[in-house]
Amino acid sequence: MPNEKESGCGVFEIKFGDRLVEYSDAGGRLTFSLEPETGGKTLVLSHHAPRRGRPANYDIAYARSKAFLENSGYTVKVAGTADMPVLMTESDVNEIVRSHSGWPVVLEISWMEAPRLEWFRSGQGPDWAMWTVAVARGGPGDHHKIVFDELTRKFGVVDAGNCFLGFWGSLRETAEAVCLAKRT
Repeated sequence: MPNEKESGCGVFEIKFGDRLVEYSDAGGRLTFSLEPETGGKTLVLSHHAPRRGRPANYDIAYARSKAFLENSGYTVKVAGTADMPVLMTESDVNEIVRSHSGWPVVLEISWMEAPRLEWFRSGQGPDWAMWTVAVARGGPGDHHKIVFDELTRKFGVVDAGNCFLGFWGSLRETAEAVCLAKRT
């Protein structure tokens, strides 16, 4: 995998393989999908779906990744988001949470009145944009968040340091897991 580093206006690193370009700098890490076209050195570099909450380094990350590929001898075509599903709104996420809430309220969990789309770190890949639907209060699990990923339609947990820990099942299973972790 080729790498590029720059100093002066900021240090960044770019890696690319068969299907991905990974960009990282002080603002975080982003991964873009990359599709080779048949018969030549032409690549299609895809944008992420446009959403509120894109990280601040998104535009520079995309531009630098594209320039790096072009400087490496590739012709780069830009792809939009036509293949992405329709993005969810706060109302859509609220409806999903309400449809899963037919069980007793867990007192250690503070449910969000309006879900927030936020970016979270992943220890094994690119940052994730997910909806925060609840926050744990008190005990060792204090400030752990219950999140919803609109692409996989799964609920998961983010720790107090905003690192995504993984998916835990249904909303009820996820809330119970957070509460159990707080008691141990």
